[in-house]
Amino acid sequence: MAITFDEVSVEVAEPRRDSTPAPAAAACSASAAAPELLEQVELALRLRTERQQRLCTD
Repeated sequence: MAITFDEVSVEVAEPRRDSTPAPAAAACSASAAAPELLEQVELALRLRTERQQRLCTD
């Protein structure tokens, strides 16, 4: 799965489909991945903002 902001794209690994974890394990896995996903989105937004600022000052 990719999250795209203009020309900045962040690839997010999708869960493996070959095994079905128990619901509790899936919830733990998703909550463990949430901080990393948030960091990736924040980075993408920061890069987008910096790019826009450079375009405005050029």
